[in-house]
Amino acid sequence: MPPRLDRLDLKQLRVLLTLAQTRNTYRAAEQLHLSQSAVSRALARLRESLDDPVFVRTTGGLQPTALTERLVTRLPEVLDLLADAVDESAGFQPDKWAGNLNIALSDHVTQCWGTKLYRELSRAAPHVSWNFRSWHASSSADLLEGRLDLGIHLRNDRWDQSLYQQAVREDPFVLLVRKGHPLCDSQTEMSHFSEFGLVSLLLPDWNDVGNLLESQVIALGVAPEVRLRVESLAMALECLHESDALMAGTRALADTNPGLVALEYPEKMPVPKLPVTLVYPRRLRDSVRYRWLSEIISKALQ
Repeated sequence: MPPRLDRLDLKQLRVLLTLAQTRNTYRAAEQLHLSQSAVSRALARLRESLDDPVFVRTTGGLQPTALTERLVTRLPEVLDLLADAVDESAGFQPDKWAGNLNIALSDHVTQCWGTKLYRELSRAAPHVSWNFRSWHASSSADLLEGRLDLGIHLRNDRWDQSLYQQAVREDPFVLLVRKGHPLCDSQTEMSHFSEFGLVSLLLPDWNDVGNLLESQVIALGVAPEVRLRVESLAMALECLHESDALMAGTRALADTNPGLVALEYPEKMPVPKLPVTLVYPRRLRDSVRYRWLSEIISKALQ
């Protein structure tokens, strides 16, 4: 029997996409705020309408069929275009917007502005379930494939050009040290990176190939003494509190950690200029909903 596309509705397509992302009916139901039985019924209707198993159960979860794989590569764009068309015609009303929004935040953004972001977003759109997630190794790919709706991070020129990076605030780079550090009243010099050592923060999907400060110091002919390489911002900051090591960070990180002091880079070292950016698929750049999100988030980060 040929597929009966006339039997499909938007709810079924959202179930299809969420199942493809979660590979689990329970987690899909949780994300969609539906019962597990409602998701199972939608899956049964999808199988009938598409004349395809849609998913095959395996020990690792639901495995999409070839047809499902083809559909889910296009569904995020189709659903986004429909949502934007409705917003344009009806007038987007944030206070009536309902559903889930999945936002990936860098550890830096979470620590400096996470609580304020949630407060401002939930106040403006109280019926949305705001799902804040830590930025991880596949987050940039998840944004392109629809598993995440939005990201907030420092700019990264290595990400796919299909991702739009909208600068929302500057956050100047500085060197972070503990209060009472021997350098607090001194100008930092290149030799200090060997004398006091470095904490190298390696953030997944951002600078996991190498720490920028460490690379800069080496390029300028100094062999830094690396005390710690770590992916956890919390552990990196704890190490700074308990040692004389230096770490590249931002002014906002210094301002939100009372036990730390911001020092300027040595005079001969270029200071990175990487603004905090909103990250989302380029195709959504003119979306009414994303323009609204950009405005609210920009205000929250100032």
